[in-house]
Amino acid sequence: MENTITVEPNTIFLCIGPTNSGKTTFIKNLIANNKKKLEGLNVQILGSDQIRKELLGEDLFRYDPRMLEASDATFRVFEAKLKALTQYPINADIIFLDCTSLHPDFRKFVSNTAKDS
Repeated sequence: MENTITVEPNTIFLCIGPTNSGKTTFIKNLIANNKKKLEGLNVQILGSDQIRKELLGEDLFRYDPRMLEASDATFRVFEAKLKALTQYPINADIIFLDCTSLHPDFRKFVSNTAKDS
């Protein structure tokens, strides 16, 4: 089954689900299957696991205790990057958020950021 997408500019997709449920794979496949439609657009993927790895300076296994302990710092960076992506001069056309997003406060932050952009 081919994944396709039709969206308006300035769209934020919050791809949520448990760890190892296929969020990252889904996003990558969706982008790959829609490469022609997305051509010329500023498409960004913002993933919490990637930010954790960047902050820790190494590619750790997702269940490494340091990955979990870095969660607070990770989401501060995640939120700052999301705000930057939704404001001038960047104004990304499409943003895919790749994270578990279980906390209601985080979802509310994303919703408010989308409304403000």
